[in-house]
Amino acid sequence: VCCRTFSVDRNINQIGTMENRWNIIVRNLNRSKQKNVDEDTYQDTIECQLQLLGWFDGIESRPSLPNGASKTLIPDIVLNKNNHRVLPIEIKKPTNSINERQASQLSSYMRRLRLPLGLYIGENIQLYYDTPEDDNDAVSVCTIDFEENHPLGKKFCQLLSYENFD
Repeated sequence: VCCRTFSVDRNINQIGTMENRWNIIVRNLNRSKQKNVDEDTYQDTIECQLQLLGWFDGIESRPSLPNGASKTLIPDIVLNKNNHRVLPIEIKKPTNSINERQASQLSSYMRRLRLPLGLYIGENIQLYYDTPEDDNDAVSVCTIDFEENHPLGKKFCQLLSYENFD
């Protein structure tokens, strides 16, 4: 399932269960890894996969976030629901293991947007949580490898689906 080949039908229930959607996402992202695609191509693929979870109109690609008088932050993706930004997503190449600088970059997007959650997607998916009241960087609270039938994959899809996301 990829946007470049065809558009995901807005009646995503025909795709089946969340477990099935997770497995489709895994196959497509693993294909990107096998092809060693660049970060921009990987982002395009991820944006397509988000449609499987109902995110059709709520995907902001590389929005500019003013940060002080002369600086701008540019997250890879920010998800929007009901005209509110709800989740920044930091994307790296599918072979990338997140490092401290990249985690700090995601934290800065979360702080700027005043959001407690953020996602990193590279060689795996990591969910980050930040306590807004402190000065510490966000921490990874969950890591999910791209494996079909992963026990957390179905839950991830349920939580990240547009319909359920809150």
